[in-house]
Amino acid sequence: MAVSIQDVAKRANVSISTVSRVLNRRDVVNKKTRERVELAISELGYSPNVFARGLMLRRSNVLSLVLPDLHGEFYSEVIRGANVRARELGRRLMVSSMSATDADSDLVASLADQGLVDGVAVMISETNDQTRDALANVKLPLVVLDGDVEGVKHDSVVIDQRMGAAAAARHLVHDRGAQRIVFIGGHDTNFDTMQRLLAFREVMAEANLPVDDRDIYFLDYQYETAYQLACKHVKNWALGEA
Repeated sequence: MAVSIQDVAKRANVSISTVSRVLNRRDVVNKKTRERVELAISELGYSPNVFARGLMLRRSNVLSLVLPDLHGEFYSEVIRGANVRARELGRRLMVSSMSATDADSDLVASLADQGLVDGVAVMISETNDQTRDALANVKLPLVVLDGDVEGVKHDSVVIDQRMGAAAAARHLVHDRGAQRIVFIGGHDTNFDTMQRLLAFREVMAEANLPVDDRDIYFLDYQYETAYQLACKHVKNWALGEA
């Protein structure tokens, strides 16, 4: 049978509220009483209900990570890194997904309102009015990963998409001697995709190389789709064209 807070209070000969104060605000309890309660906790092997304690303190020690998808190596690495850091901070990580077309786009706000998490890190591939309004209602520390949401107060961790795309394009042009390059990006409504495309066009212009709109593709985020497209071009192009 599980040990309750009532059992601890009885063993220490104190009130339940005193036990609660020792657990949550031990500095407000005198040393002698605190030590008696802590001894009772140790002897009985009492473990407080973390969820109930979090509701009372409005602190759960849980951080939320919300991604547009949970499938694939990229998102797995994001989750792994976030989980490692959360554990280093003595926190737990709650992982969920939310897309711009998700009917449940108020997920983040509901997590915050219910006191389930202490902070939120969110990555959204495409932002619309619905997701923007949902994020604006979050009353917790909010970090947007790899982007910025206009009209919403938040911190950001941002990757320089243009610099990365430019480096890749310059490698193909200057180091590999490519004359024709296919650009494959995500949806054309995705901010990161458009930043990469701008950088790609700039590098091609610097090298006085033409960009054929037929060589620009906006695909979904499935590896298989990109692989099939690449195979098609490898078969059709003469060696050295790309």
